[in-house]
Amino acid sequence: MFYQACRVSGKNSTPCIERKIEGTVVIELQLDPSKEMVATCDCVGILKERNVDVEHRFPEQTATRSKKKSTRCRMVFRTTVTHDNGVQEVLQICSQPIACTQPPGVPEISKKSLTSCPASGGLELFILGKNFLKDTRVFFQQVDEQGVRWEQSVVPDKEYLQQTHLVCVIPPYLRHDIIEPVTVRLFVVSSGKTSEPHQFVYTPTSGAVTSAYKLCLQRGAACRRLLSACGA
Repeated sequence: MFYQACRVSGKNSTPCIERKIEGTVVIELQLDPSKEMVATCDCVGILKERNVDVEHRFPEQTATRSKKKSTRCRMVFRTTVTHDNGVQEVLQICSQPIACTQPPGVPEISKKSLTSCPASGGLELFILGKNFLKDTRVFFQQVDEQGVRWEQSVVPDKEYLQQTHLVCVIPPYLRHDIIEPVTVRLFVVSSGKTSEPHQFVYTPTSGAVTSAYKLCLQRGAACRRLLSACGA
């Protein structure tokens, strides 16, 4: 109801004729016996009708339909075969449902509110970009020469998930007691497609730094005592 066939012209397209039968557009092709009666439908497209035109053509049906419009259609193929005895036979078949929606694009990270976070995680991260769909997940991944060393994914807050932005909570790193910054990859996966990775840094927590500082002082004192015992 909301879609019509349309003729697509091209330099090497199969020759065809466009007709309109009782308001329905029909594309006619000639089948050549020398080509085993096989035709390439590279001259046929699908055109979305304006809602106002559909309502004008089918006032009774559109009045009772829900507001949600179908985004799928089928192509109908029909041919008339003339047998040797002059009797004509009409053959018709429908295609599988065709999705008439634009396929989702690759997710993209344009800007993020944080570039680093303590190893304990827990901070909110705001990401601006595009193509963030309902199944979007945010990945934090550490890779070395042997492959993926650590990976954690989080689900964005559904209340703030839009195609152009999302909010998520940064997961804790593998270890909370790191004493040096650790760089990982941050990327978004949506509808099976992955964004380009961005760098993200986990920093030591204040407790880990204090513990490491105390350890250094203890080791330093032990070294000084050892040097004194050796007469240095």
